[in-house]
Amino acid sequence: MSHKQDSKELNGAGGAPKAYPDAFERPSRFKNISRYVIFGLVALSLVATGIYIILDWDEPAEEPPKAQTSAVNGDAKSTFAAVDMGLSVQWASQNVGAESPAHYGDYYAWGEVAPRETFRWRESASYDKEYPATLDAERDAATVALGDGWRMPTREEFQELVHKCKWREAERNGVYGFEVVAPNDNAIFLPAAGYRHDTLSYHVGIEGLYWSASSTEEGDNKRASLVRVTNHERLVDDYYRYYGAPIRAVRE
Repeated sequence: MSHKQDSKELNGAGGAPKAYPDAFERPSRFKNISRYVIFGLVALSLVATGIYIILDWDEPAEEPPKAQTSAVNGDAKSTFAAVDMGLSVQWASQNVGAESPAHYGDYYAWGEVAPRETFRWRESASYDKEYPATLDAERDAATVALGDGWRMPTREEFQELVHKCKWREAERNGVYGFEVVAPNDNAIFLPAAGYRHDTLSYHVGIEGLYWSASSTEEGDNKRASLVRVTNHERLVDDYYRYYGAPIRAVRE
């Protein structure tokens, strides 16, 4: 039914309102009552309008929401937490130098305690040099950066993490990585931060490589052990020491 038809039905046949013959021939008492009713309605309308204006005037404007501040406050160390995975050590909730669990953090050459932007074998402090089988505290980047009992995990501790936990692909804040779920159902997130060689980054968003504190089992002075994780495998492997990779700290 069209709008035009609706209007016709509301107004009666022919579209014009009905006229009552006595509409202007009411007795005077009805005229007086009508006046009082009209005056009353007008007065009531004015009062209601005044109340609305007063209420509207007195009501304060809604304040805009305040900007939320970051919990990090520029200090990545303050956001670190030790996650009890039910294993031989507790694992940090995020990478060394990271502002959150989803942040890649700093990249280090193995055996060096200062993060780098470029990674070349000629500039490496440890490449093709005699180093202890397990890095001491002075050469442990996690200990130097975090202190308070933190250190880099050993090869064996990474193997424990690989074999005793469930691993699955995950995203945190739009960052692809891997969720590691412990036997006690606690979990950590390892972002797929890739690695760095020279001035370039490789396999970012595809795989995660994390340095251990251990040299190779074969005593190769050019390589050290790390964990390597992709969507189809996870293993403890050996890489050239001068490559740049993140570090995930542990503590007793």
